[in-house]
Amino acid sequence: ESTNFIFLKRLGEILLGTGKQLCILWGSSEDTGQPPNFEMYLKALLAFTQHHSQSLRQMIYSMWFIFLRHPLASKDPVFLSVLPSLIQCGTVCLHKVGFPGQYN
Repeated sequence: ESTNFIFLKRLGEILLGTGKQLCILWGSSEDTGQPPNFEMYLKALLAFTQHHSQSLRQMIYSMWFIFLRHPLASKDPVFLSVLPSLIQCGTVCLHKVGFPGQYN
């Protein structure tokens, strides 16, 4: 199980690094625009966001925040189409935590 978690953590780090590079290139003077597999990339981020490990989710949430603050990515139709799933996932993850001291 720990080998699997390490693999997922490294894969999450790769997704995070790829997203950061995308944000740097998107909107630069040599604007590359939205990549053709941007939707597939967002679905991979969403899959990590739904993972039961809080540390993996936290790492990937930082990428979502970067996209939300990016002037072009945040207005992209593909990104906007994924937002309802992200909000639903975030709501489910927050709901799972419960309240300390109430044993739920």
